[in-house]
Amino acid sequence: MRKTAKVSLVAGAAALVMGFAVHGAGAEAGIEARSPTFRIAWRPVSITSGASTTRCNLTLEGYVHSNTMAKTAGALIGYLVEVSVRECTGGSATVLTSTLPWHVRYEGFTGRLPTIEGVKLTFIELSLSVQPTGSLNCLVRTSSTSPLKAIFNVEASSAVTGVALEPGSTIPETGEALCAFASASFEGTGRLTTTATGSSVSITLI
Repeated sequence: MRKTAKVSLVAGAAALVMGFAVHGAGAEAGIEARSPTFRIAWRPVSITSGASTTRCNLTLEGYVHSNTMAKTAGALIGYLVEVSVRECTGGSATVLTSTLPWHVRYEGFTGRLPTIEGVKLTFIELSLSVQPTGSLNCLVRTSSTSPLKAIFNVEASSAVTGVALEPGSTIPETGEALCAFASASFEGTGRLTTTATGSSVSITLI
């Protein structure tokens, strides 16, 4: 069963190519984005709670809210506005639509200027109800203190080769009484494309 949630927010005009450009190396540097709308698809993402793992196809769609963004850790750069969870094995997952939109925040980059190997972002307020087969139905909700961390991996040609969820990051669970003793972790590498055309995405330095 496909489960999709969506909110409508103005994202600006979409273009055929999306990109980020990091300006310089100083504290005043910033990021510039072209074609603000994007889609990230994991086929699948693994959600582990205790000894149980639920695997689902997860798609996040969103946008960056400004063409120019401060290269400052924790800066709010955009929103996730549409979420699809489907084809789960080992359990089920449901999007909590009332929590949309979710926040996208810039955290930094890997590599050494002028060569970037990855851009680090976090997803805040991401909220799913997850129930592994034969286990409790618990709420998994990210926050500024327990974010879902992702690295947008960049190859030498500037193309983004995938969006890897950072292993080892744990998110507290709530809900049924025993959920408070559990935490969830996410794992998987998704594909990043533009929403309008499905084109690949590049990240370049200028």
